[in-house]
Amino acid sequence: MKKSFFVFLVVFGLIYPPLQLMAQESSPTPIGPPETLEELKSVLLRGWEAFPAAFKSALNEALSIWQRLYQWLRGWWEANWGIKFKTWVDSAWERIKALFFQRETIFKEELQKEKTEMGKEIPDLQKNFWEKFKEIIK
Repeated sequence: MKKSFFVFLVVFGLIYPPLQLMAQESSPTPIGPPETLEELKSVLLRGWEAFPAAFKSALNEALSIWQRLYQWLRGWWEANWGIKFKTWVDSAWERIKALFFQRETIFKEELQKEKTEMGKEIPDLQKNFWEKFKEIIK
């Protein structure tokens, strides 16, 4: 029931404003094709001048509907799921932090091992580089 009512409101909110704007003015005389270029120009200008105002009005109406829908959805989220979701994210974050703090000593030991290994390998690399450079020059 709620889902069909929501769908009805969305469809109604998207279709109603343009229909309301089209039904506002009715022409007292039947509309026919313009007979001269001046008549055509005046018809097109009237239509073009009415378009921005009608579009702006329809856009404002749709915007107000979407804003109300957003406010309702936000309130529903905060009332039903917002606190639970925040609690879940916070607990997951705490578990991740605890995992890294448990491994902190292991990380530090491995870093020291890497530093000592790199300290041993760098002089060898410099020597090899210098020898290779001498070979290239010869």
